[in-house]
Amino acid sequence: MRLSHTLLPRSTARRPHAGTRSPAGTPHARRRNPPARLLGPLLAVLLALGAQTASTTPVRIAGLTFNDAFVHEGTNLQRRGAGLLTYFFIKAYASALYLPPNVPASAYRSDVHKCLEIAYLVDIKGKDFGPAGEKVLAQTLSPAQMRALRPQFDAISRAYVDIRKGDRYALCYAPGRGTTLKHNGRALVTVPGAEFGAVYYDIWLGPKPVDEDLRDLLLGVSS
Repeated sequence: MRLSHTLLPRSTARRPHAGTRSPAGTPHARRRNPPARLLGPLLAVLLALGAQTASTTPVRIAGLTFNDAFVHEGTNLQRRGAGLLTYFFIKAYASALYLPPNVPASAYRSDVHKCLEIAYLVDIKGKDFGPAGEKVLAQTLSPAQMRALRPQFDAISRAYVDIRKGDRYALCYAPGRGTTLKHNGRALVTVPGAEFGAVYYDIWLGPKPVDEDLRDLLLGVSS
């Protein structure tokens, strides 16, 4: 199946199934507080164990797997959220957002490493990606801002290739280097500029994104 528009605005994003919570402790189980002098070391151990567990926990959405960790330009990123985009009952793509562990998802526009990975469930023409993305951004950027970013928009638009079901794009930003578009792990182009690196992610994460439900899933915002 081939769709004419890559971003499919105003669709309905389905939230992935939440994991089952573990049962609470039995009523007769008593907890004994550890001595105060042990709280610091104990907390450090628990945090370390939690980080190790999280790094081995992928999430599956519509048969697509997204790892908990992503490495870009030697920097380890952590998955913050993931979701599925549907368009009139058609499953279009699933995506996941990765940021450094110490950066809140709401600060995705900051000059920090970040990556948005998108796995497609439909065929899409490469020529459709650029215009569809700019249409979304034009809702919040002024005409002057759009003109100022025109060279960067054109550069990334030319790099998009035709997508087949099962293909993946990764849009990854590195401070001082720029935004790199990868197709199935292969870099297609790197667009310089911190402003472009902040603005382009607004297509999915901004105040008027391609889909608000998907945005909230990627940012880990509870409904």
